[in-house]
Amino acid sequence: MKTVWIILTNVQTASLKYSIWTIVCFLLVVKVLHLGAQLDNTIFGRTTTPVTVYVKVRHNSPRLICMTEELAKREVMDPFFLWTGPDGRNIKDNSQVNLTNTGVLILNDKFQGSLSGVFTCTLNYRSMKNEKEKFVVLKFLVYGYRDPDFQYRFRSRFIAGDCRDGANNYFFDNLTVALKQLVAKLTCRILNPQFECHVMKEPGAGLQTNLFITFTGTCMNLSAVCGLYLIYDRSMKMKFGLILHVYSAVDPYGKGWELICIPYHHDCEDETNNRAKMAQDLVQIFFEKQASILNQYSGKMPLIYYMNGSLTSERVDSCRPGYGKNNEMHPNCTECCVVCEPGTYSLDNSVKCVPCKSTEVRIYGATAC
Repeated sequence: MKTVWIILTNVQTASLKYSIWTIVCFLLVVKVLHLGAQLDNTIFGRTTTPVTVYVKVRHNSPRLICMTEELAKREVMDPFFLWTGPDGRNIKDNSQVNLTNTGVLILNDKFQGSLSGVFTCTLNYRSMKNEKEKFVVLKFLVYGYRDPDFQYRFRSRFIAGDCRDGANNYFFDNLTVALKQLVAKLTCRILNPQFECHVMKEPGAGLQTNLFITFTGTCMNLSAVCGLYLIYDRSMKMKFGLILHVYSAVDPYGKGWELICIPYHHDCEDETNNRAKMAQDLVQIFFEKQASILNQYSGKMPLIYYMNGSLTSERVDSCRPGYGKNNEMHPNCTECCVVCEPGTYSLDNSVKCVPCKSTEVRIYGATAC
C-alpha cells in the first residue's frame, strides 16, 4: 500500500487558517444577531405597575420574562415560576400559551383578543448570598389588537348639461352598475353611491352646473376598466356645464370574501387591505381612462364627461366588532384596533369602543351590552 503525503505550502496553510477563522467569525456574528433579535422581542416584568403588551390576534407575542431586567442579570437558586391568567387561574394547560421551564411566556398564534387582561407571574427563588427564600410578583397587561380594515373614499366631478336633465340619473345608475360589476370579481363591493347637483361659479368663467357623485367601492378588475359616457349632442357654446361629483369608498367585503380569507385566516386583514389598496389604484386607472378617452374624442363634447384631475381619495379605517381605536389610552399603538376594555363594547365596524350604560360588561372585546 502506498502512503500518500499531502504537503501544504505556507501559502496553503495560511489560506486554510483564514478560511477557518472566516467560518468561525461568521457563526459568531449569526449567533450574536440571533441573540439580539431575541432580546429585541423580549419584555421583562416590573414589580411596581403592570407592563403593557400589545399582541396581534392569531400571532405570537413577545417573550414575556418572569423576572425584572435587574434580576435576570443575577444568579438565582431553585427558581419556581407560576403564571396565572386574567381570570386568576393557572394557564399552563391553556392552548393559547406556551410556557418554558425558565419562566418565559409566549402567547401563540391561537391567541384571541378575549384572552386580554392582566397576566401575573409569581417567582419563588433563593438568594445565593444567604439562601433566604424570596418572592417576586410581576404583572403584564396584555391587549389583543387587529390591524384596521381599510376603505377608500373617492370623490370626482363630471361636467354635464343641467341639473333637471334626466340623463344625470341615467348616467349615475349606469356608472354604479359598472363599478359594482368590476368589484364583484374580486369579492368587493360598492357602498352608498350618491350624487348631488349644484350650479357653480368658477373664477373668470360663467356658471357651471356641478353634479357630485359619492360611493364606496373596492377591488377593480384591471381588464375591465373602460370608459363610460352618455353621449348627447349639445352646443359647444353652452355656458352651463354640469359637474358630476362622484364620492366613493372602497370596501373589501363583497360576496364571497369569507372564502377568500380561508387561506389567510391568520392575516385576513392583510389580504383584504391589499385588495382595498388594489381598488384604490384601479379606481384611479378607471377615471384616468375617462380622461384618456375624452382626449381622443372627436366631434362635439359628450353631454356628461369626466373633469380631468378631479378624482381625490382618502383612506378610512374601521375596526372589527369588539375592537376600537383610542390614541389617548393606547399611545404606543395608535394605528391598532385594540380590544375593547371591560365596561365598553363595539357593536359594528366603527372605530370607537363606547361605554356600556345598561349592564356591566366584565370581559374584553364585548360586541354587545
